[in-house]
Amino acid sequence: MDATTAVWPRLNYQRTARRAVVRLLAFAPGPLPDLSINPGEYGLPAGDHLAALTVTAHDDPGQLDQWRAGAWRAGAEQDLVDARRLDAATHCVTIEADLPDPADLGHLQAAWALAQGLVAHGAFAVLDAHAGRWVDAALLETWPPERPFDLDEEVNVVLRTDGTDGFGHVLFTRGMAKFARPDIVAVVRPGMARMVNRVVRQLAGMLAEGGTAIPGQRLGAGDPSLGGAAAFHLAVYDPPSNAPALPLSNDALLVVAD
Repeated sequence: MDATTAVWPRLNYQRTARRAVVRLLAFAPGPLPDLSINPGEYGLPAGDHLAALTVTAHDDPGQLDQWRAGAWRAGAEQDLVDARRLDAATHCVTIEADLPDPADLGHLQAAWALAQGLVAHGAFAVLDAHAGRWVDAALLETWPPERPFDLDEEVNVVLRTDGTDGFGHVLFTRGMAKFARPDIVAVVRPGMARMVNRVVRQLAGMLAEGGTAIPGQRLGAGDPSLGGAAAFHLAVYDPPSNAPALPLSNDALLVVAD
């Protein structure tokens, strides 16, 4: 087996006291095997990255039901080719990681490698719980082993236009916990949607690569990497005082336009 898959680097890595957490859930119509995969297989990089993962099989309907009902089901209806298959699923495997702020993203590659392996053995859908997004088996099967890191595959950027307690449009990320970094929230003023979207995505990319950000930090005017002409600063996300309560599984920073 080819063991040349490169580990995803964090080019701006600065160690913090935070922890990276991952939770993927693979659903199947029957039992899934205990997988043993090698570097290069399904994109697993060389090294001991599998040691960071905890893999648990479930066949209790009550445990499965909590992930295929309510808001999770609504997401499945949007993301999966046929969400009705969830109703017939009898088995689920969770792939979890909880580790000190890592210097690379091998733990994330390892988690997805196991998920792809489970798809190859019968799983039809994978829920990325921290990103709040389902991935259909048909999509996972198209991911090549040597694929580069893609922020859009790991972080869900959500725009809410209603139910925001009078704050108007709100843009926020889900999934930054996988990088041991806070999520990002922004209240979008009229006429600033495109620029705020760019700031949030570029800030998320910088944090995913290992950079850090703190409340009070300014994202300077004219900085092409973080928004261009407008100026912003960061604050602690503190609902409902400065933003609406959102379905996050992580703490967050609030991007505030000056």
